[in-house]
Amino acid sequence: MVVETRRYRRRLISRLHGYEAREGDIQFGMTGNLSRGGMLLKSPYPIETSKDFTFYVGLDNDVVAIPGTTKECAPRNGMFHIRIMFEKQFPRNV
Repeated sequence: MVVETRRYRRRLISRLHGYEAREGDIQFGMTGNLSRGGMLLKSPYPIETSKDFTFYVGLDNDVVAIPGTTKECAPRNGMFHIRIMFEKQFPRNV
């Protein structure tokens, strides 16, 4: 039996998402799941782990910017699955 150790419940969600890879250079991907404490990003581009980024997530008619740190970047099915931990709680209920 798998024991859930996450602090916040994850919600499966597929939204366009961007992050600033270098100053002025925005890369895009799709969210795989999202919680108040982090998210899974699916991207065609790898991201350096243990690095801070600002992530931009589209929700409803708004874009939310939230700082986070990459924890893991692993290739899967032709994409990179990137685990992100937010520096503070996501500003909306998800």
